[in-house]
Amino acid sequence: MRRLIALLVVASSLAGCAGAPFQESARSYAAPKQPSPSSLPVSIPEEAAPEEARLPLSEADAPEEMPLPLRDARAQRQERYMQSIAAAGYAPFLDEAGDICFKNDNKTYFVIIDDNHNEITTVLYPNIVPITGEKERLPTAAAVSAVNRKAKVAKAYINASDWVSIGLELIVQNPQDFELLFERIMQLLLYAEREFINQMSAVVQASRP
Repeated sequence: MRRLIALLVVASSLAGCAGAPFQESARSYAAPKQPSPSSLPVSIPEEAAPEEARLPLSEADAPEEMPLPLRDARAQRQERYMQSIAAAGYAPFLDEAGDICFKNDNKTYFVIIDDNHNEITTVLYPNIVPITGEKERLPTAAAVSAVNRKAKVAKAYINASDWVSIGLELIVQNPQDFELLFERIMQLLLYAEREFINQMSAVVQASRP
């Protein structure tokens, strides 16, 4: 547990938009997925698929594309959000998944606009600290639960890669309102992060003889 709380001091600086070994696209944090067989960054070769499985998809089987009006509306909303973030003094850009990314104090944040319901927006601070062993899982889950009881709107969770992340979901009907909400959003995320660190510190103190 002492090792876990020590990681809290340095984990924020490790969560870059690209290049970090644990970093995935923002989409992977927002949508649950099955954990990989190993947390080590190694490639596991897949079993060769039969010839018929490698045939091109038919039009009926092809993934459905987002309707053009919806894509345009999302792009316009995304542009407005980026203007709001830039007005607050940050330097937003689009990541590989097409989501907004920006940094604050060496911490990486994502703004994700739902593809099918553009008014639903998620502001995400992923990969705060990892769970490095089974002995840490229950205390970390208890700290996450305590954060969620106290924090408003922003909620902590353990993602599929066994990292603690904090996300905030809200409905923004008018994209222009995002600029008015942005400062408060950042305050709520920061409060949830501090509360998690405080909860983990209390766990470490309680575990000492």
